[in-house]
Amino acid sequence: MIDPFPWSEAFAVGDADLDEEHRCMVGLINQICLEASAGRHIKAIALLGELQFVSEAHFRNEEGLLHRIETEIAQKHLRTVVHIAIDDHARSHQLGLQALHRLVGRWRAPSAGNGATPCDELKSWFVEHAVGAEAQVKTILQSTSHLAELD
Repeated sequence: MIDPFPWSEAFAVGDADLDEEHRCMVGLINQICLEASAGRHIKAIALLGELQFVSEAHFRNEEGLLHRIETEIAQKHLRTVVHIAIDDHARSHQLGLQALHRLVGRWRAPSAGNGATPCDELKSWFVEHAVGAEAQVKTILQSTSHLAELD
């Protein structure tokens, strides 16, 4: 069976742990899409809750990594630029979680099982995060990769 939302390397940021978390999120979105399209509303809702949990953990992990990188930057100007980018990224995480919570709330509403599925919204939500918002993360990881080599 072909996944409704196939993995793309465009979703990778270049950190093995974060990329694995992205793969997990894509896998959950696929499961949600399949359950919702099969009319298994209760199972889709349970998976949406799991996606929320995994997404929150992913955002915390990502922000933690970025803060660790920030502390290793010797140049004050670059550290300031990275700090501002991290703050912007953390705000995008909050907005992303709010959007996900709204989607889950709509799907949990009694009228949600009337043929609509959260699939397209979830795909858009994830792409906005993984491709749109994660451009900053990729840039920070690439520009500070030499720090990992010093360890």
